[in-house]
Amino acid sequence: MGKKTKKVIKANFKCLLISLLFFNSNLHARQFQAPIHTASWSLQKTKIECRLQQKIPHYGRAVFTNHALYGYGFYLQTKRGLVVNQKAVIRSVPSDWKHNKEVHEIADIEMKAGKIPLRLARNIAATMLAELEQGMFPTFSFIDSPGPEDVVTVALSAVKFRPAFKRFTACGKRLAKFKFKYIRNRTVYFETGKDRITPKFSRRLDEIAAYILRNQNVSFIRVDGHTDIVGGFGYNLNLSKKRAKAVRKYLVSRKVPASLIKTRHFGKLRPVVSNRSARGRSKNRRARIRLHKK
Repeated sequence: MGKKTKKVIKANFKCLLISLLFFNSNLHARQFQAPIHTASWSLQKTKIECRLQQKIPHYGRAVFTNHALYGYGFYLQTKRGLVVNQKAVIRSVPSDWKHNKEVHEIADIEMKAGKIPLRLARNIAATMLAELEQGMFPTFSFIDSPGPEDVVTVALSAVKFRPAFKRFTACGKRLAKFKFKYIRNRTVYFETGKDRITPKFSRRLDEIAAYILRNQNVSFIRVDGHTDIVGGFGYNLNLSKKRAKAVRKYLVSRKVPASLIKTRHFGKLRPVVSNRSARGRSKNRRARIRLHKK
């Protein structure tokens, strides 16, 4: 499909949606927005991510993120989930106190089936934040189908946004600014016979990557792979090598320079506790990460 054809399809879709929104009385309209008297924004934070969110009654919540590794982002979470993929338009709609402003379009997007139908990259997220700061209401419009074809609009309210955005911005400046002693020694644990990094430990590695990229004071990273006693010597030596490499690969995927990472593998030769119990073996299936300061 050529670029010209895609542009024509997009233009036709926008015209269709606008006509349905404003001129088709056969369709039901469902509007979701936090009422002015209850609208609010709340801030949640971890050491490497800030989240600014607004609850949208009867629909779900809208969440802006600022991550130490990925920057700004946005996602929309629904209570019942979207049944099928839908095209949508994001428009900036003036609030009641912005009489001199006009509606303007921010972007055309596609919403995915599921309870998180929408994730937006940093450029659109940043634009939406700027619109909210100016008192505008970023609004998503789409046709909900299959079933009754209802026009759905989901609006983010600018009420009480500015003070919350100020805290969100301050939070972003503090990301990954923890002390070196907090991050210098980390351990990733593995399932029996596996070298896959689970989500729990990927978050630990994200903290390491964020610290390295934000602070620039690490000379090198030592990653040592280990196993429990189950299996032969050669098998465990190879498995410990895979575990060290898995950590290295993950950190590199998070923009840590490969030249900083030095790996070693010891198989079952260096247990930290006895292998006699299941608990002990779980502690020995590990990769130890040590950061060395400049």
